[in-house]
Amino acid sequence: MSKRRNYDEGTHGNQLRGVLCVLVGAISWGFSGACGQFLFSHYNINTAWLSCMRMLVTGVILTIAVSYTHLRAHETDSYLVCRLLLEKKKGKAQ
Repeated sequence: MSKRRNYDEGTHGNQLRGVLCVLVGAISWGFSGACGQFLFSHYNINTAWLSCMRMLVTGVILTIAVSYTHLRAHETDSYLVCRLLLEKKKGKAQ
């Protein structure tokens, strides 16, 4: 009996999500470098300050992303049903 990966279990979706995350990260890195170069040449910004701000913003974004995925990972089926019912009720009220 051979052990084959079952690609019907969402592996393709996870790979696509990973590729998109890498692309967004690479584009963001390039864009931030261009913005840094502009700030250095036109506004005489200190490199230490800019590096500190980039790390601070990145830390905030990562904290929000990890918190969101952590909360989503701990949702139970009953919680999801309650949330869907509330959204359905809000949709009828509008």
